[in-house]
Amino acid sequence: PTQASMLSDLINFRACNYVGCDLSALNIGYGRGIAHRWGLTSRLQLLRRSAEAFLNQLSDEVSVSGQLPLNIPLIMIQFPTPFQLVTDGQSSVSRDDRRNTQLPANAENGFMVNHEVMSTVVKVLRASQKGGYLLLQSNCEDVALFMHDLAVSVGASPLLLEKHRRDKDIGDESVVSSLRTKRWLDGASSCHPNGFRRASGPHWSSEPLLPRRGWTETEVACETETKTPVHRCLFKVERERED
Repeated sequence: PTQASMLSDLINFRACNYVGCDLSALNIGYGRGIAHRWGLTSRLQLLRRSAEAFLNQLSDEVSVSGQLPLNIPLIMIQFPTPFQLVTDGQSSVSRDDRRNTQLPANAENGFMVNHEVMSTVVKVLRASQKGGYLLLQSNCEDVALFMHDLAVSVGASPLLLEKHRRDKDIGDESVVSSLRTKRWLDGASSCHPNGFRRASGPHWSSEPLLPRRGWTETEVACETETKTPVHRCLFKVERERED
């Protein structure tokens, strides 16, 4: 597998066009305002629609023609609204989660990154002219692990990352985890006293993978203000071979 330190090593971002999706009219309006001030409107489109709907539109094009008439080097799924935390088989809403009373019930019910969405992501990247990459980011460790495993299950290949997170780094008591992650860790420790899997190792980046100008507001806040760990992994999806 490819080894990378930053996505700019793999993708020429200055040569790319961008599209982003969000169901919130407020978020889309805010983003369009920034794009206008930064002079990016010719290269950036923000759509008020779900990521699933947009991906399905691309997937329909693949189903009709067998391939996409363009190159999609990167799809990013960043900081999706987390599903409710489940500990000891019981749904538990943490203080972090109480800010949003409409959290998905669990990973399989209402969470944006479901099996169908991830399968469509891989289908679209396989039909891209050169294949492409998938970036997953979350500040909720259990959510990041769920998305990672889902991507692997539908055929995405995790990349080895040059600057990866070591087990001792993520277990450092000085790390300021979110309240949700602390609750998840407490529950996992109770259920698995002999140890459990963490978002660490060669597939988990210890540093941002995007150029700073491409960070989301959430990533900026985590990196510069709250110091909450961001859990990042990167995948490669090869172009489907033609017979």
